[in-house]
Amino acid sequence: MFKWVCYVTSVVFGVAIVFLLASLSLRANQALQQSNEALTTVNEELPEIVGETKQIAHTLGMLAEDVNGLKELAGVQPRDRSLVAYANAILDLVERETAGSAAFIGVPKTLGSGLKDVEPVAEFLVGARREATVLVFRAKSPQEVLHRLSHNWSGKPLMLREEPAGAVTLEEWIRGRHSASAKLPVFEP
Repeated sequence: MFKWVCYVTSVVFGVAIVFLLASLSLRANQALQQSNEALTTVNEELPEIVGETKQIAHTLGMLAEDVNGLKELAGVQPRDRSLVAYANAILDLVERETAGSAAFIGVPKTLGSGLKDVEPVAEFLVGARREATVLVFRAKSPQEVLHRLSHNWSGKPLMLREEPAGAVTLEEWIRGRHSASAKLPVFEP
């Protein structure tokens, strides 16, 4: 009797395995059919999608050219890209040369000695970089960029104070350390 029970159990187990394999095969065929349908759809639609993408890229390129033309027309384009590089160079110089020192920027007091509106060089550079982004659109020469970045809004020279050396005008300090600035004539507003 035990032999028949084992035989029936193995037959039932074998039928279950066959049923599971058939079910798995059916699901695999369904998944394969769905993936084939998806690939067919992609193959049919892909040339159209690529064409539309190329058209969009071309349109965006033309739009960028139009925007640049409008910027130039409105005077919002830097006249000379070398002014941008020059402004970055002198501001990078100030940042590099004063890093780690107790350097401050201020304006000479009208009455008495010393500086007023004193701020650390790092804080000054944040504002100077913002101002430089606008300045390069308006300036006509590197000497004007140097002059505007080294003077405040009212035309007073900005002073750089490094301890223990004392204060010197920012323009003189830059001219003494930046060879391209040393060769520039003095700007006359």
